[in-house]
Amino acid sequence: PDLAVPLMKDRLRPAKADDAEIAKRIAEMDHDDFQVREKASKALADMGALAAGALRKAVEESASPEVRDRAQDLLDGLKDNREYSGEVLRTLRAIQILEAIGTPSAREILTVLAAGAPGGPVTEAAKASLKRLSP
Repeated sequence: PDLAVPLMKDRLRPAKADDAEIAKRIAEMDHDDFQVREKASKALADMGALAAGALRKAVEESASPEVRDRAQDLLDGLKDNREYSGEVLRTLRAIQILEAIGTPSAREILTVLAAGAPGGPVTEAAKASLKRLSP
């Protein structure tokens, strides 16, 4: 633990969502050009859970049936798809290690990770670890 925690502190970062990029891609899902709509949907799918909140809002509030349908399809895909990148998997495993260590410095790192973009797997895993560590 004495060596692992400082190493993780240097390497682990909270998840960040680019709200402007997400909003741009959601707007593009109503573009006249089919290829632009497809490219926007793919970009949002690649963002995964980080775009979930904005996609839910688009389903509820968009005037465009195309945007609502595409956003709902993306949300449905998120529920079915639990494949993570190597970086996300490494971070999820590090969160498990930090929870097992449970020292104040490990909790500090978990707190930083839990403050990341809402809905992301790293953020949610860190929040769950902190909850389990709470008395």
